[in-house]
Amino acid sequence: MTDKPNTPDAVHRYQCPACGHRMTYGHKRCGACNEEAPVYNLPNFWLGLYASTAVAAAAVIYALL
Repeated sequence: MTDKPNTPDAVHRYQCPACGHRMTYGHKRCGACNEEAPVYNLPNFWLGLYASTAVAAAAVIYALL
């Protein structure tokens, strides 16, 4: 037995909104029902979010100087 809590696999962290199938991170479609993946299941979403947050933080720091 392991002492790990009952958490989802790191690779399958999101569920399909249509059928509830656990989706593999980065895939554009659900493997069970072929529905499009949510935008947050794609790496470009997170890359854009982090980049825009960094730019906003840099702008605030620059404005305060």
